[in-house]
Amino acid sequence: MKKCTYCGKEYPDEATVCERDAEPLYDPNAPKPPAKAGVTKKSSASVSLILAGISHLCWLIPMIAGNQVFHVGNQGVAELIPLIGLPLAIVAIVFAVRGFKTKAGLAVAGLIIAILAIMMCVAAIFALPGPLQPMIGM
Repeated sequence: MKKCTYCGKEYPDEATVCERDAEPLYDPNAPKPPAKAGVTKKSSASVSLILAGISHLCWLIPMIAGNQVFHVGNQGVAELIPLIGLPLAIVAIVFAVRGFKTKAGLAVAGLIIAILAIMMCVAAIFALPGPLQPMIGM
């Protein structure tokens, strides 16, 4: 016997869809396929959103704290921290693209936030005084 996935009405094994609501039928006695381990396309959109948020912290925290907190010897390294946010944001974009088919809303949010994070990380690198300033001509 098969059951409707929506209303639960039982049908003979030959039936494929429910007569009431045209939903697919399933066999409750059939073995379930094994679950796959790792990051799936369903979770890719969520991962992109999390990575994009972390990459925003990589520019935001040094901009707030500045070189008072992040320094090594006499040299401030606050502008180096946004360099960590750049690859994180790029990886977030990759996960957002992977997640478009399943959770489009989260994927779009992750994509937009990651693109903004890239722009802000680059801006923070140019705005913060530190070891990269001689290289970029400031």
